Amino acid sequence: MTKLPTATEVDRDLAFAVDAAVLAGRRAMGLRATGRWKDKLLADIGDQAADGLLQGLTRGRHPDDGLLSEETADSRDRLAKHRAWIIDPLDGTKEFSELRHDFAVHVALTLGGKPALGAVALPALEQVMWAVCLPGLERAGIDGTGAGAGTGAAASTGAAASTGAAASTGAAASTGAAVGSGSGSLTRGDSPSPAAPKIVVSRSHTPDWTGRFCEAMGVKEQVPLGSVGFKVSRLFAGEADVYVHKKGLKEWDTCAPEVIARALGWTVCKLRGEDHRYNQADPKNHELVVCRPAWKQRVIAALASCGALED
Repeated sequence: MTKLPTATEVDRDLAFAVDAAVLAGRRAMGLRATGRWKDKLLADIGDQAADGLLQGLTRGRHPDDGLLSEETADSRDRLAKHRAWIIDPLDGTKEFSELRHDFAVHVALTLGGKPALGAVALPALEQVMWAVCLPGLERAGIDGTGAGAGTGAAASTGAAASTGAAASTGAAASTGAAVGSGSGSLTRGDSPSPAAPKIVVSRSHTPDWTGRFCEAMGVKEQVPLGSVGFKVSRLFAGEADVYVHKKGLKEWDTCAPEVIARALGWTVCKLRGEDHRYNQADPKNHELVVCRPAWKQRVIAALASCGALED
């Protein structure tokens, strides 16, 4: 049985994840701010630039770990590794290329196929959310100004971000609405629930059953956004209560957001309630539910009744 990492080792890895995500986001934003490229070319350049930086940082700092990234050729060598980094250099490339704010950078560490810690950088908002979801070491927080206009490079530096992440060593509170440090707080899954939930949905991949699901859940408002990481972050920001998605996801889409959700006491599962596994031979990771624990059975039942489970 592999022992859990020490608190010092966790702080080191968390600081790396935060730094890497922030720096990759700054690189992408800096390229976008030049105005030299647009549309798909801008998306490709931003994606490749962020991936190149993350590959170099991860391979240089953690050469013995596994690595799975959306933009780099996969190697089965990672399957034999207990430690594997799951990275999405630019989640929401379409939104990035449209000069929108709803995109993210994901950096997460898995241990034995389970999410352990990670960061979701929101470059256009100049924020980074980070967390540890290891038993007994759970904590989460947010750093950055939150004042981004969506066009320039992020103001928060990698050093500042890592200081905020590594300095917070206490476990997340088991009750209350918010935990964390830095310039803001994050909403917990066990915080008071609204009477009518608000749901975040995809801007471009909203299936027919979504309307029926919302009706079954009593949803009064749908918020269309891009990027899995950005959509899930809206739950932690207190702007939404439920996110469900069926097809087209990979491990790099879900891992870092799942880390933060679990650390904050949100339920994360597939459409029938099963847990996700990471660092698998096939990185496809279809089906994602993020919701309050008190609503899990209600959400699962609504998904079944609305036709979401049908092929």
